[in-house]
Amino acid sequence: MLSKENARRMLESGEVDPRPFKLQWTDGERRRGTPNVDFHIDLEWNETARQFAAVFAPVATPKKVDAAIREAKAYVSQSNNRFPLVLLPHISDETSDRLLSVGISGLDFSGNVVISAGDWLVVRTGNSNRFPSSQPIKNVYEGKSALVGRVLLRRPSFDMVRNVREEIERRGASIAMGTVSKVLSALEEDLIVRKNGGIRLIQPDRLLDQLSAHYTLPTVTKRLEGKAAPEPSFFAQLTRAADQAGVKVVGQSEVRHVVAPTSHAITTLYVSRLGDWIQSVPFEETPRFANVIFLETLSSEVFFDATVDVNLPWCSALQTYLELMCGGKREREAASQIRRQILGGA
Repeated sequence: MLSKENARRMLESGEVDPRPFKLQWTDGERRRGTPNVDFHIDLEWNETARQFAAVFAPVATPKKVDAAIREAKAYVSQSNNRFPLVLLPHISDETSDRLLSVGISGLDFSGNVVISAGDWLVVRTGNSNRFPSSQPIKNVYEGKSALVGRVLLRRPSFDMVRNVREEIERRGASIAMGTVSKVLSALEEDLIVRKNGGIRLIQPDRLLDQLSAHYTLPTVTKRLEGKAAPEPSFFAQLTRAADQAGVKVVGQSEVRHVVAPTSHAITTLYVSRLGDWIQSVPFEETPRFANVIFLETLSSEVFFDATVDVNLPWCSALQTYLELMCGGKREREAASQIRRQILGGA
């Protein structure tokens, strides 16, 4: 994380490069009872100079960016000879869009520029983040941490953090209370969750997009394909044999969620372990005209929030959506049907 003192040092040493502008800076004003500003910045371009009131944010989370925008605008409203500006460690494409949408300028310490002031409109982005924040959880949208977001899409409001954990466990997974708390705090920084008198999902579409962007297909350690009669009696024998062997099993089928699926012919079954227990199931292993495929995986998310139907647990709509989004054009078109279903319940 970039501290304010390091930001001041970089400004003083000329390490901030706002080309095509030339930059001069001084410390801002801190007065009791009035809006404060961290730096005064002058930018010159084509022999024209403009003055800015800059608020610094040490991390560029949506919540911190919005807070810096409010502070800069509040200061400028009482001193209208300057334009509002935020100083950030890094301006992502998403942050750039946010700044442009509210007409606020931004500079970062990674070489990106978004200046919107009068008839000036200069956007130069794409430089990588030189100051990635060190978070206790590397990414809240993947792995076990993603369970918090998954359960919020199923139930968008909770009274307390422990209620989120209880709901995750009720849907078939285990997670530490500390992990849930840290993930919710990160989601609040991303303006996806509001924690004020409870926990409330406020941007379900953005949460779904983030989960999809960070999702990777389950790692398959073994594969077994063959023939079976994929009907209720087969599924009943399968789940009974899996239970006796202490194995998790779940079916994956887009047919359950999609009007025009990409494939009907093959039934995919995720299992936590393949072994001799399969021999008690009416299944013939053969690569010729196989209609059932067993996939052994240690990826626990495929079993999360499964729904039992025709004697077999089936992957949730969200799990099916995430897997389809990893496919080609046809799969992604099928996923769009499930997206409406998911967001309709959030």
